[in-house]
Amino acid sequence: MQTSLKGTVLAISSEVGVGAVGLSIARFAFARQNLKAICLPTIILASRPDLGKMARHVIPASDLDAQLNALTDDGWLTKLNGVMTGYFASVDQVETTAAFLSKLRQQNPSAHLLVDPILGDCDTGLYVSEEVAHAVRDLLLPLADVITPNLYEFSWLCGKPQLNFEELVAQAALLKAPHVVVTSAHIGISTDVPSSREVASKKAASRKTVETSGQQRFIKTVHIHDGELTVFSSPFIDQIPKGTGDVFASFLLSNLVQGDEAKDAVCESVKFLEKIAERVEGSKTIEPSIFFSHCYSMS
Repeated sequence: MQTSLKGTVLAISSEVGVGAVGLSIARFAFARQNLKAICLPTIILASRPDLGKMARHVIPASDLDAQLNALTDDGWLTKLNGVMTGYFASVDQVETTAAFLSKLRQQNPSAHLLVDPILGDCDTGLYVSEEVAHAVRDLLLPLADVITPNLYEFSWLCGKPQLNFEELVAQAALLKAPHVVVTSAHIGISTDVPSSREVASKKAASRKTVETSGQQRFIKTVHIHDGELTVFSSPFIDQIPKGTGDVFASFLLSNLVQGDEAKDAVCESVKFLEKIAERVEGSKTIEPSIFFSHCYSMS
């Protein structure tokens, strides 16, 4: 029996052959949520840099612009329910995407815009140029409904390397996105903060994990909106492959497109990512087949 699609999203990010990150994993998260995904790459890599030879092709901004214009001419601008942006290899690509999103804002204001500012991580520092990072901050963040930086990226965007938990709300206000979701938030965040089961959603009350200080390490996902902060706690997994941020952002946009309120969408995305993390613990990559081979058991 054919399942009807629940919406259409556009994703602009990296395309990687070996080692599922960027579009290579996002399209499967969208498909699992019955969304049509239009995927445009900013760069094509044979392998994730830590898994193989560094062979890459950066998509010229003029080509990306032509593709976005073609989608517009074909009528997709008004049909999109959401857009997600991720990794950019050049400032020109960011400028081209910002121009497209500005046009989208005017002609299709109901579309959800999620910017995942893929800039770096605590173990690597920036892995894009500072020029690209500044362009993402200055051109894309002001257009977003939701941004999903990890803790390192959030700190860099705020210009504050050392962050305390108490500073998150004030710093988030500087970024001017309606919804700021900080992932991989562990530095300076106390385990005494109420977990997602207590503050986010009644649905989360059935989860088995109960946070007890000193018994288990936890990683936090923090949702900030209108000065209100909600913390979601997940069991910390030491050996987890790259790509979980792409899974989270894709699933979050999927939930928003399907009508969830932002806080509930974050809560459901955290729960989904926990299930993914449990299955890929110790692996080097997230195999896309996991989204479908365990489709029923993960629902």
